[in-house]
Amino acid sequence: YLSRLIKDLTSGSAKDRQSVAVVVLAYTLAPEARHPTQLLQASAALDHLANSTGRSPSNIFLSGDSAGGNLALAVLSHILHPHPDVPAIKLDQALCGILLYSPWTGFSTDYRSFDELRLDVMSPLALRKWSAMFLDKANTTDPETDPGPVSGDGYTEACKNDASWWHGAPKAGSDVFIFWGGDEVLKDPIVEFSEHFKAGWEQGRGDASRVVLLEGPGEAHVAPIIEIMSPGSAVKGSSQNAIEAWLKARLQ
Repeated sequence: YLSRLIKDLTSGSAKDRQSVAVVVLAYTLAPEARHPTQLLQASAALDHLANSTGRSPSNIFLSGDSAGGNLALAVLSHILHPHPDVPAIKLDQALCGILLYSPWTGFSTDYRSFDELRLDVMSPLALRKWSAMFLDKANTTDPETDPGPVSGDGYTEACKNDASWWHGAPKAGSDVFIFWGGDEVLKDPIVEFSEHFKAGWEQGRGDASRVVLLEGPGEAHVAPIIEIMSPGSAVKGSSQNAIEAWLKARLQ
């Protein structure tokens, strides 16, 4: 997906072509490491890029899909409200943009979308097990046992934060794009988070037009990525085209 994205973003005439590079963080997965290890690693990577490489934060995008979207939001929360166990990140400018694909914003599987949108690729049972492993709340004898309801905090469950949590977001990122599929089980918690985030953005005196919320009709979890990676698939859908148009506008 990323190879195709870079190719498409850098195509065109020489005078319009942009230089684009992608840094993919190989963060430690659960259950080998639990929160906040991943936040520590991601924060260190962003701090290095923004403060030790001569790159301006205004030339950096923060992005993630699914659990990676969860981590990207944890990093944003950490920028706004430093986590007590993770060194703070100092940015002298706002990031160029924040791009989230179907971010995992909450661990509850009691939302209506989990019952109504069962054709999605995500399993409520798997989500409960994974979140329990991530938070070190899994059954120590058999981690594959259903842990039941799992609850985190504002760093691990972005949908738990009210609008006031996000008041500083316009100073952390110049533009934000949030995608979710209209038929994915995570739809309801993503919508809940997005509403709080946009309200907080506007209350923090951010330009409302700088936050783009896109629901892909009939699309499942991380659909723009899946459609590119699926064998034999070469046609990009409308959501992916919208994402690329948004990126290109900010790369000019």
